[in-house]
Amino acid sequence: MAERKLEATLYDAEPDVPYDDGAKTIFLYTRGTKGQVSEEVRQFLRYMENSTSENAVNDTLRDFHHIVETVKKDREVSVKYMKQFERDNMMRAEGREEERKNTEREHARAERECARANALEAELKRLKSKML
Repeated sequence: MAERKLEATLYDAEPDVPYDDGAKTIFLYTRGTKGQVSEEVRQFLRYMENSTSENAVNDTLRDFHHIVETVKKDREVSVKYMKQFERDNMMRAEGREEERKNTEREHARAERECARANALEAELKRLKSKML
């Protein structure tokens, strides 16, 4: 496969977390309208959005599509993918549950602070009326 440089912006998912595995996350905005991109990048984004042989319109994408199709047919890869998919879903569910608990804690804290502010305001009014 010919090596080609793609124009892309790299973002770390969490910039404050040190990652030692060398992995990068690439966000592909396949329907973006800002900026100028080459036809090669446009073709790549079209293929990423809909990975069909019809969208594999150049040698690089045809090579890439061949690899994608080979991986899709590999049962071992499919099983690993499904296991990872299940793990990802479990992690998302755990994250949602943790976020729900955090939200409940923050809501309770906010209610306590609001009640405290109301009590202080009532005390202030009482003291003002006492002074007059």
